[in-house]
Amino acid sequence: MINRKYYNLDYGMDHLNTSVQIIGWVSKRRNFGDLVFMDIRDRTGIMQVVFQDAQLPLAKDLKNEYLVNIWGQLVERQDPNPKLPTGMLEVIVSTCEVITKAKQTPMIVADKTDALEELRLKYRYLDLRRPIMQHNLMVRAKIVKAMRDYLDEQGFIDVETPLLTKSTPEGSREYLVPSRVHPGEFYALAQSPQIFKQMLMIAGFERYYQISRCFRDEDLRADRQLDFTQVDIEASFMDSDHLFSHMEAMLQDVFQQALNQELALPFKRMSFKKAMDNYGTDKPDLRFEMQLQDATEIFKAVDFELFKDIISEGGVVKVLVVNQAQALTRRKVDELTALVKKHHARSLVVLKYVNGELTGSIRKFLSDIQAQQIIDQFKLVDNDAILLVGDQWEPACIGAGALRSHFGKQLFEFDADHFEFVWVVDMPMFEYVASEERLVARHHPFTSPQSQYVDSLRSKPLEALANAYDLVCNGFEIAGGSQRIYDPELQKEVFELIGFSQADIEKRFGFFVEAFDYGTPPHGGIAFGLDRLAMVLTHAESLRDVIAFPKNAAARCPLTGAPSTITSAQLAELSLKVAAKDKET
Repeated sequence: MINRKYYNLDYGMDHLNTSVQIIGWVSKRRNFGDLVFMDIRDRTGIMQVVFQDAQLPLAKDLKNEYLVNIWGQLVERQDPNPKLPTGMLEVIVSTCEVITKAKQTPMIVADKTDALEELRLKYRYLDLRRPIMQHNLMVRAKIVKAMRDYLDEQGFIDVETPLLTKSTPEGSREYLVPSRVHPGEFYALAQSPQIFKQMLMIAGFERYYQISRCFRDEDLRADRQLDFTQVDIEASFMDSDHLFSHMEAMLQDVFQQALNQELALPFKRMSFKKAMDNYGTDKPDLRFEMQLQDATEIFKAVDFELFKDIISEGGVVKVLVVNQAQALTRRKVDELTALVKKHHARSLVVLKYVNGELTGSIRKFLSDIQAQQIIDQFKLVDNDAILLVGDQWEPACIGAGALRSHFGKQLFEFDADHFEFVWVVDMPMFEYVASEERLVARHHPFTSPQSQYVDSLRSKPLEALANAYDLVCNGFEIAGGSQRIYDPELQKEVFELIGFSQADIEKRFGFFVEAFDYGTPPHGGIAFGLDRLAMVLTHAESLRDVIAFPKNAAARCPLTGAPSTITSAQLAELSLKVAAKDKET
């Protein structure tokens, strides 16, 4: 066995003219006849080595991704490379041992690779050799360590909760696991430790945390995986303000240790309504302004049938002003209209302000006074475009917010070190789902309503605000939580409001509701999406770039071939049969 003492980046100018050991993979070679230069890569970075004179034959058969053990003299480079941390140094090779050889790789093992993501996932062990991937996972590890250290210091206790648990509705489809010893019965893989961590509060642990694996059978996208990691936190006798202070201090440690960067504390706070009204989302990106505005009052008096109908039905007209919009062609407007409709808003109308005049398809419906009112209210200047989205309040906000996000990415360049955090608070307790003809909990059914809404909860549920909060950074929700219900009668009332009968409550949550009868403390908590936090801090394009072995967009693992079929014997052992798929005609 070869023992390593130092990594490439451990060497510095104080090691000059000493014998050093370099262990790593051949990353690149440059042959100049009487000299051969090679970049040797380990997990910390690159070290250039030089083969010359009697050592030249050692370099002859070395190929990319060969794993080598080199001894030589560390010297100062004649042609420093300022882009590398070791760019002032190189090693004159004395001996070179090939530890293991490598076939020609199916992809370029470098930050700039030509490999498609599917190939990268199939050969993930090669993809993970790329410096950017190693950097991402090391930053992730630093995040976890900083969080653990902070929570340990503050008296939070690390407790593991079950992964195999009871099927309960928490908003997402569950992964079910058949029981061999109880045929016909199933476990569910935990979507979160929610119920267990609340019972830990009832048990008196008072401060809990866990780096927990969670499972949700959802459609995938760039910031979602089927199995993911939460930093799960719960505390008794700690109100929202106190919890926010703890989480901000913890993130301060995370930024210092993972990024060597300071955070400005405290974080901003914003109501859900303000976030929706001004930014068109409950995950506002505050790195740029470009706030939404409202034109509802103006269009109440305009004889434009679409907006007239929307306003008469209680809807609104949201506005986004885009400066210097000369490139906003008819084709571009069609694309933006499709974007708005994709987010379930009814339509998009565009007006342009050119040479002191408003132009556009609805200009004919506006009197000169109304046109001037629009120009004045929205402070239009030459070549501005005004984008109007009409619908009921929430879809109108979301549609306009999608436009804001689109133009934000197009028009603004963001500093890599610029992180804008905001707590989004005062969220609705419930929403009405027309397709199911019932209320659903906006957060989850264990969230407490704000105290002023408790008495009117049953009579005016859609007016109630929850004691819930999300932490947003640069437009991504990185954490969410709430103060919990600890009164058994209030918990039963919330269950009933979302359509659970007494029999449903007993069947699904009887064990949990019973625990409330034994002295439940006031408590609340929060959960950080570790994968998403790492994605934001490393500026990765996808969650898959901060997870060692992720699933692809088709919910498959190209590396292992999961999911896969199992044998008839395994099915029989689990008392299962696979239903035949209907053949397409």
